[in-house]
Amino acid sequence: MKICPLLCILLMGCHPHFKARITKVIDGDSFYISTGGEVRLSGCDAPENTRGHFQQYGPEAKQFAVQHLQGRVVSFEQTGIDQYGRLVCKISADENDFGTLLVQAGLAWVYRGYGESKLYSAQLTARRNKTGLWAGMHPVPPFVFRHQNK
Repeated sequence: MKICPLLCILLMGCHPHFKARITKVIDGDSFYISTGGEVRLSGCDAPENTRGHFQQYGPEAKQFAVQHLQGRVVSFEQTGIDQYGRLVCKISADENDFGTLLVQAGLAWVYRGYGESKLYSAQLTARRNKTGLWAGMHPVPPFVFRHQNK
């Protein structure tokens, strides 16, 4: 389900902060919410596990998101709208930034140019510790995987 960018502006007004329930985890970085839209996690990209694309660590990223977010009311901070009309948001649960948790667990890459310094720091630590997808010799970023599997 896509939500029209204009509708987003009208619904959100000038307040990019809101709370909603995560009704369904699509994959590690995409979610349906109770207000009727789809949200894309800001600043990071989890391995693919949907829409016919199944990448190594995709199921683990989705399960991580299910454990942390599914069915919960969480806080959103809208940072934009993507080319598919999805809200792009930072997501916080129990005052923890979900993007940082996902990257720390080695289950997502930081989007170069879109991530914050804490995300880059979390990714560096995960790489050094060979956590999650960083345990592999040559992990493939999701944007490369999607391009190779069109």
